[in-house]
Amino acid sequence: MLIARTVNISIFQQYFHTARYPFYSRVNPSSIDSRGFGQYLSIRSLCMPTLDMEGPYLLNDATIDKMVERRIGNYALGESRDNSFYPKYVGRSDEDINTRLHQWVGEKRNCPYFKMSYANNRKEAFEKECKNFHDFLSSLDNDIHPDKPDGTNWKCPVCGQ
Repeated sequence: MLIARTVNISIFQQYFHTARYPFYSRVNPSSIDSRGFGQYLSIRSLCMPTLDMEGPYLLNDATIDKMVERRIGNYALGESRDNSFYPKYVGRSDEDINTRLHQWVGEKRNCPYFKMSYANNRKEAFEKECKNFHDFLSSLDNDIHPDKPDGTNWKCPVCGQ
């Protein structure tokens, strides 16, 4: 495995802002020595974005009812192979992720699996959907940028749209 040694942590923070690159949160501040050098990080952890969701689960009615509560949340639809999940579509529900996932059953033939996570509020769900959209844009079937929730003037935390 290739590894890279982080340089001064403040420089690292400037280039890899935690809102865009969640892997930075895996750096343990107590591992920084007196010269400002941190722990070793794998190249993959520096380059590969993460959905930060539970799953993958089969996208069917029984699994959704068993695994997903009726809460605000985010989801990704995609394929699962070789112990990896390949997102093809990301979305959110501002009210009930369970109901939203049921609407996708049988709709996207190239997406037999889903991953999901809950959000504490609509803003958190919107910001996570935006982040996931930008992180996985090259592989997604999403036609447009995530829309802000009705009645809000929130901006995308990644591009400001």
